[in-house]
Amino acid sequence: MLVGTAVGLYRSTDEGATWGTADTTMTGTGNFVRGKGILVVQKGFGLMKSTDDGKTWAAWAPDFSGAAAGTVQVKPGVALPDGTLLFTLDTYPAPSLKRVATLARSTDNGVTWTAVGTFPAGWTRTAMTSDAAGNAYFGFKLPEVIAASTGETHSVFRSADKGATWTDVTPTMINVPMTGMTTNKAGTLFAATAGAGVWAR
Repeated sequence: MLVGTAVGLYRSTDEGATWGTADTTMTGTGNFVRGKGILVVQKGFGLMKSTDDGKTWAAWAPDFSGAAAGTVQVKPGVALPDGTLLFTLDTYPAPSLKRVATLARSTDNGVTWTAVGTFPAGWTRTAMTSDAAGNAYFGFKLPEVIAASTGETHSVFRSADKGATWTDVTPTMINVPMTGMTTNKAGTLFAATAGAGVWAR
């Protein structure tokens, strides 16, 4: 088990009971995605990949041209049990230069990518996870929908077909940002929030 912190990576080999330093050079990392024999993480505006379970890392620059044109900002997403990778690609096409968020899918461990679809304008992905049944869960904030308390609406969507279609499964919860999501072996979805604790569905 690996976690990223502001001062590097930490590893636990006893399900989180104890932790040790894994890599002090890997600071400021984001979401980890574990594919077939690879581990990918965002570091700054780039991607890092490990093929030895996080012991060593190298910069990774996949070819996303099959999914989006121009310069992309990559946000790692989830890996499904069969190895399918789902990432989000942000582009800013001319002339509007407004952000377009494309869902990209790879079935060959990130060698090639195809566009599955785009998310509605104004949606920003905040958290993501997958479960053993092959479902993908993405959390979003919708800044263009005004909520009385925070000025934003926060939602959870589930895809059972590798990102082709999505179903709103937002739990009844306080309207606060989600900072992380995970699932357990029983399929329970847990969402960590900013200021409202951890919720389960």
